[in-house]
Amino acid sequence: MLVQFLDLLDKLLKENQDNNKHGIWSNGCEILCKTEAQAEAIADLLEDCGCDCVLTGYYDPEEDKRNNQIDEYTGYYYVNIE
Repeated sequence: MLVQFLDLLDKLLKENQDNNKHGIWSNGCEILCKTEAQAEAIADLLEDCGCDCVLTGYYDPEEDKRNNQIDEYTGYYYVNIE
C-alpha cells in the first residue's frame, strides 16, 4: 500500500508541475520543495506512513556555483526515501 501511495504522489506531482502553486515537484526519485518547512512536513508524513529511511537536504546555490553544478535542482530542498 505504501508503494502505491508513493507512486500516486509521484504521478500527481509530475502531472501538476505546471500548475503547482506551492513549488513541490518530483523527478521520480526525490520530492523537491521551495522551503525547508515543506520538505520537513513531507518527510514527517512519509515517516508516519511507515517509511524507515527518509532523508532531507538542500541543493545549496553557493555550493552548486563553486562546483559549477547549477541546474534545475539548485535552491530546492529535497526529500529522499532510501
